[in-house]
Amino acid sequence: MARTISITDDMYRSFIDEELSKGRSLADIKATEVFKSVGGTFLRAATALEAMQDSAKNTTPARELPAWFTEWKNALINQVAQTAESAWFKLGAQIDQELNAAKDGFEASLEKLKARITTRDEQITNQESEIEGLKAKLDQLETDATAAATVRIQQELELAQATREVANLKAEAVTAQATHEQMVKDLATANSTLTARNQRITSLEGERNTAEAELKHLTGELAISNTNLQVITEAKDTLKSDLATANKELRAATLELNKLKPTYEQLQTTAKDQKAELNAIKKTLDTAVQDRATAIAQLNLLKSADKE
Repeated sequence: MARTISITDDMYRSFIDEELSKGRSLADIKATEVFKSVGGTFLRAATALEAMQDSAKNTTPARELPAWFTEWKNALINQVAQTAESAWFKLGAQIDQELNAAKDGFEASLEKLKARITTRDEQITNQESEIEGLKAKLDQLETDATAAATVRIQQELELAQATREVANLKAEAVTAQATHEQMVKDLATANSTLTARNQRITSLEGERNTAEAELKHLTGELAISNTNLQVITEAKDTLKSDLATANKELRAATLELNKLKPTYEQLQTTAKDQKAELNAIKKTLDTAVQDRATAIAQLNLLKSADKE
């Protein structure tokens, strides 16, 4: 990449001194000539030339600026000010356009994310209904197990084993419900409702034939319980899969937002830098205008002194 040469005021003065050494006068040297030969900006070239002309006035008789030069100088200052303002308006409009485009993209991504979350909430609500249905079935199983309290004492060990299996089924149901609570945080009371159903089977009395019949009935209910346990396990796996999918979509949406954020921040930084640069240009123009006004006032004073 080519190296940029910084133009200094000394470079303008050196060129003007060279021209003076050739026998030319300061009045013969034009700001346009200095600007084209040295470079930089026309305003700085004109300022350097006028500074040397002002310095020369301390040792040489004051010379009145021609009217055409004064008009040309004022027109030039107005033209520079208008060009700077026009550049700022165009630049400001471009910045606003880019910021609005980035904002629209961010809002569109946010709306898509909200729609996905709404869909996921509906799915979770449906799954909650299914969990409640499983809870009702489990409650019915516990009620049926309690009705088998008339089993004879000789079969107490076998009946206790069946009770432990029912308790294991309830524990697995509680685990499935706890997993769902962690995903939606809306079923805090379900665990206590399930665990409150655990009661000991007491008062095992009756005849051998009646006990055997009751034990056979309980064995059939236990088979139904195992089937319900499989349904609950499948529901739990489905909930885990849906949660993984939701987390994946949320991570993707977060990545999209993070990609937009550096662009938005870069646009803000660029806008601030460009605004600061324009303020510096405006300040320089204001200073130049003030210096020109001061120079004109001094010239008028010198003209008044010459007339006296």
